[in-house]
Amino acid sequence: MVQLNATRSSTRWLAAAAAMLGLMLPQAALAQGGALDCLPIGQPLQPIPEIRTHRLIGAPAGAPNILRGTILLANEKQRLVFRQPTGRHNTAGKPGLYFTCMQQTVRVFRGLDAQPRMPLVPQDQVGDPIPGPTLRARLGDIVQLTFVNNINPGQFPSSRIDQGEKKDAADCDTAAWGYPTVAKDAYPDCFHGSSTGNIHFHGTHTNPNSTGDNVFLEIRPSPIVNKKPTVTDKTVAKFFNEFFKKCYTTLATKAPTEWPMSWNDAPLGPWNLPNTTQPNPATWTGQQALVPVHTVRAGEVIAPNWGPHPWGWLPNGEVSA
Repeated sequence: MVQLNATRSSTRWLAAAAAMLGLMLPQAALAQGGALDCLPIGQPLQPIPEIRTHRLIGAPAGAPNILRGTILLANEKQRLVFRQPTGRHNTAGKPGLYFTCMQQTVRVFRGLDAQPRMPLVPQDQVGDPIPGPTLRARLGDIVQLTFVNNINPGQFPSSRIDQGEKKDAADCDTAAWGYPTVAKDAYPDCFHGSSTGNIHFHGTHTNPNSTGDNVFLEIRPSPIVNKKPTVTDKTVAKFFNEFFKKCYTTLATKAPTEWPMSWNDAPLGPWNLPNTTQPNPATWTGQQALVPVHTVRAGEVIAPNWGPHPWGWLPNGEVSA
């Protein structure tokens, strides 16, 4: 294990070096317990993977370009930098501090279509951090993303993730200001567990409903069977290709618009059968409401104002703004 002295005179340089470790070329190294050797200072920066727009073959003049890709949310072991000794008053620049590297299981975003490629590190090895892919699109381009959640909660410490799945644990996350009571949220329609995820943007004027830009969606991890996820980008490709084709046809032939406006609009909904509160098994949102949303309380119906809690996957399509 390499220790890097963090004296006052070298504080800024070392802080920058620690930050740059997150962009270095991942090197698979076998873990030796929790402590690892840190990478030597001066490594070249790793190019950040990108997903770019492209022109559809045969598209008419003036038709928008399209950004199409798959974002994978998963977990892997990474080498992370820690300042030692830990403690509230051991701030950067304090004499006598140093940096060490430790193995941690973390959530990661990977662009399956991004260049350069950045595959997941095998579970018996340890990689180095790298950001998720950069999405490069211009004003008016159509963005179509497949989001797949392949996190395996069983590979995290049992006391740290998805506590709402356990009978002897609190249902929802709690906060000092009174959540979830003050918000009147109840399980499963609340914030719970750190294995859920979504894709959302900051600073864009996009539809927060349906497949647009809803930060409140909680995409559950795919079920694991025989140590493999049952939901992948390939298992949802047929439905997503049909949805994205309709999406492109609708958005490319009109002035900037929103489609579909809500989860209840075709082809996603409506989620309930006519004149009832029962899920509609013939629509996508209805099918999600019929899926058991957690292992202990299977069969509960999801409140429509919280949106769907799909298992492992979600289509995301909109016009960039």
